[in-house]
Amino acid sequence: MPTDAEVAQRIAGREWFEEVFAALPPSESDPYRQGFMDRAKRCFTVQQIDPGAMSDEAARDFGRRLIGFGAHADKTYDDCPLEYLIWLAESNRGLMKYLRSRRIREERDRGADD
Repeated sequence: MPTDAEVAQRIAGREWFEEVFAALPPSESDPYRQGFMDRAKRCFTVQQIDPGAMSDEAARDFGRRLIGFGAHADKTYDDCPLEYLIWLAESNRGLMKYLRSRRIREERDRGADD
């Protein structure tokens, strides 16, 4: 099983690749371009890592929690569309990067001094 550092390195590599690839001129008719994209994504995808599934009992309890924000505010996780929950989990990576930004850290530090 890869270490947390190895997982973080792979995720960073994939993000870098997607930024670089997005800068290339588009060409939907080029099968080589799509093949290259698919192969590169597989290289950076951490498929063998399971962050740890919840037990059935924990999943039942979690599923009953209310979501207090967004398009599905005041619904339980069990009542939300699975696609929304997947999107929420995937977008969390961007939120974590935002919260680690220098601007936010400085804002938090200023708030702690008050």
